[in-house]
Amino acid sequence: MKGQWWIALGILLLVHSTYATIRYRQYITLLEEEFIGLPFDIILECITGSVLCCWGCVLYGGGGGKYKPLKITAHLAERTWDSYNHRRSFATFSHRGQTFLNNVIATKM
Repeated sequence: MKGQWWIALGILLLVHSTYATIRYRQYITLLEEEFIGLPFDIILECITGSVLCCWGCVLYGGGGGKYKPLKITAHLAERTWDSYNHRRSFATFSHRGQTFLNNVIATKM
């Protein structure tokens, strides 16, 4: 529940920084000045909102000891040794073995 509040606060800050950016661009256009960049407070508000959203996702997604450890050994115990070395990218079907086999068969006849 506490992660949802952090996410909501972060989204609220991001929406407000978007609104402040739009208003700042309109202000610059009214004064007919050249746009150099955003003010520091808008940039800081955007970064803070992003960090709060990320922190809320961590808390909401399973923080506080809800994460399960990754155990790859259970998955690997079910596999055979042949399945470890099987890589489809190395399978070659167009090789010279067929030509070699045809030459061997031709010389035996």
